[in-house]
Amino acid sequence: MAFCKEVGIKRALIVSYNPQHNGVVERKNRSIEECVRSMLHDQDLHKFSWGEAFVTTIYIQNQSPHRILNDMTPEEAFTGKKPSVDHL
Repeated sequence: MAFCKEVGIKRALIVSYNPQHNGVVERKNRSIEECVRSMLHDQDLHKFSWGEAFVTTIYIQNQSPHRILNDMTPEEAFTGKKPSVDHL
């Protein structure tokens, strides 16, 4: 709990098994799932590649700027260093 305060993470407790109380996280999970499905469909990949598509989706999202972070990337907000995307 001290770590959360130190780095500015706001904790909110919710009722178990009640996803309606955690709408932001549920929407983010849905967006990730949609991106994974699109990636698998677009590249005509088998469903067993789902895990790799998931990891790739999260990696790309962490390298992309977000409006809520004042156009910083999540990685940059966490580490303080702007990530290089030259390898993409």
